[in-house]
Amino acid sequence: MDEKQSPSTQPPPQPYYEDEIDLVDIFNVLWRQRYFIFLCTVFFVIIAICYVYIKTPLYEISAQITPKIRGYSNTGEPVTKLSSHDIAAWFSEGVYRELFDNDDRELPVFEARVISKTKSVQVFSFTEEPSEGEKNLDHILNKIFKGNVSFFSTYSNIEKIDMKEIIHKKENTIKALSLQQKRISTIDKIKLNSQIENANTEIIQLEKMIDTIKKNKLQVQNTLKISLSQIENVNTNTREIIESREIALKENGDRIALLMYSNITQQNISFANSLQQQILVLEKQINQLVDKENKIIQEISQTKKKIQGLTLDRDESLALRRLEIDLKIKKNQMEIESLKEKLSNLAAIEIVQYPNSSKDPVKPEKTKIILLSFFVSIFLSTILSFLIHFILKNKAQINPTL
Repeated sequence: MDEKQSPSTQPPPQPYYEDEIDLVDIFNVLWRQRYFIFLCTVFFVIIAICYVYIKTPLYEISAQITPKIRGYSNTGEPVTKLSSHDIAAWFSEGVYRELFDNDDRELPVFEARVISKTKSVQVFSFTEEPSEGEKNLDHILNKIFKGNVSFFSTYSNIEKIDMKEIIHKKENTIKALSLQQKRISTIDKIKLNSQIENANTEIIQLEKMIDTIKKNKLQVQNTLKISLSQIENVNTNTREIIESREIALKENGDRIALLMYSNITQQNISFANSLQQQILVLEKQINQLVDKENKIIQEISQTKKKIQGLTLDRDESLALRRLEIDLKIKKNQMEIESLKEKLSNLAAIEIVQYPNSSKDPVKPEKTKIILLSFFVSIFLSTILSFLIHFILKNKAQINPTL
């Protein structure tokens, strides 16, 4: 037919604009292919709907943890040995599977990510059984928290052992102080009372010794008085005999009488000397008794001071010592409470949010998948429509034999 067509009947050549797009042609193509686009879209949306309703629903299991105190510095400041990224990396490497060595169940894959601008780590997984997923994640977190995972417990276990040992020593110190306090309240008090009683008994004995000394001193003094009186009598008698002898000498008296006067005088002088020696001995005895009495009085005074000191120890010092021990016990108890609080805070992680599951399935995302399939199918069917139109329009050039 083309060969018979005359040149005069051929349509005039149309100008060709390479860079222009005819919107009318585009809409014409879309309109002619509307049923094809509609059917493709419906087909893919039906496939998406079937997929989302056939696909097993998955629930999200999540928990939130953060690194906790792993130890304390020399100044008592808390130290965190692990970072949030360390914890996230541990979960990402799947090391948690070692905690289920004796379990043949297929474990869900747990992932972890650091929450932006925080130190918290969110651990999550998707599972068909929410209760089972919560149980698995709770098992992992409890193992970590209790220090049963070597990666997390390397430092904290050492700190815990040291702190427990310190607490044990302080508890033993409190027991020793309590026994000492009890000893002060009973044994020491009895001992001091016994010492006070012995001191009082000693004072009574010393006072009896003083009474004895006074009696002896009185006897010696009486003997001394008698001796002094005898000396005075002897001296008086001697003076009288001497006067009589002088008178007899002046009168040329009897020689025998003079001799007798001389003998009596010698006897009196000898007796007086003997009495004088006795008086010296008695005076010495009196001085010794006085010295002994003074020493005993001084000893009584010292014993009374000792009793006062013992009484003070019993009444005041014991109370002060008990108070001092009470303060030491309270100080140790406060330190133990502080250490126990630190020990309770000593853990690899802190569970900020315990494992929980979503109320509704999160996968597959039905609405999102259906909408995505709708728009993608429209886009692809539109592209395919233009491609078909292009092939049909240019089939002669593509395949000249047609």
